[in-house]
Amino acid sequence: TVALQLRSPEQDLKEEMSLFLQGLQEEHMQQLVALHEQHRLELEQAVSEVQQDRHNDQLKLARERQEQELDQVDVIYEEESKHSGDSLPDLARLLTRVEEYKASHQRELDAAESEHRRDLQRLRELLPSS
Repeated sequence: TVALQLRSPEQDLKEEMSLFLQGLQEEHMQQLVALHEQHRLELEQAVSEVQQDRHNDQLKLARERQEQELDQVDVIYEEESKHSGDSLPDLARLLTRVEEYKASHQRELDAAESEHRRDLQRLRELLPSS
C-alpha cells in the first residue's frame, strides 16, 4: 500500500519561507560580489592614475633637472672664472664641482623616487586579490 503523506500548512509555510530566504541570500551575495568587483576596479583605476601622475612628474622633474643643472653649471663657471681672474677656470676643479652638484641632486631625486615607490606599494596593498 502506498501511504499518502499529508503536509500541514505550517510545513508549507516553512518551506516557502526557507526558499524565500535562500533567494534573498543569493541576491545579497550577488550584490556583494558586484560591489567587491566595483571596489577592485576603482582601486585599480586609482593606482593607474597614480602611476600616470608619477610618470608625468618624472618627465617634469627630468626637464627641471636639466634646466637646474645648466643653471648651476653656469653659476659654477662664473664663480670659477672670478676665482681664476683673467685666465680660464681650472677645468678639473670645474668638473669636480659640477659632478658634486650632480651627485647631490641625484641623491635628492633617488629619495623622492623611493618615497613614490612606497606610496605606490601602499596603494597596491589596498587592492584585493583577484
